[in-house]
Amino acid sequence: MEIDNNISQFILNSIFDGLYICNLERMITFWNQGAEHITGYSSSDVVGKHCWGEILIHINENGKRLCNSDKCPILRALKDGKEIKTDAYLLHKNGHRVP
Repeated sequence: MEIDNNISQFILNSIFDGLYICNLERMITFWNQGAEHITGYSSSDVVGKHCWGEILIHINENGKRLCNSDKCPILRALKDGKEIKTDAYLLHKNGHRVP
């Protein structure tokens, strides 16, 4: 059963949790309203940009960048094809850390 793209987008935007989708090149292809609320970045700020870029910075609990290392959970999941569970944080548009 194929679900209409508009319905899928409506459902994904209706959830409270932040959700974004990356393609195999780690380019952000979808950014929901929950992610906008949590990070301060609008969909237009990040869609079409790489998750490892200067806007969306993933860090660990010590503030060390994860994106350009072998610690990147998205890159590891793409390479291994397995679910990765890790504690990671993003820097909010205003500069503070959010889980």
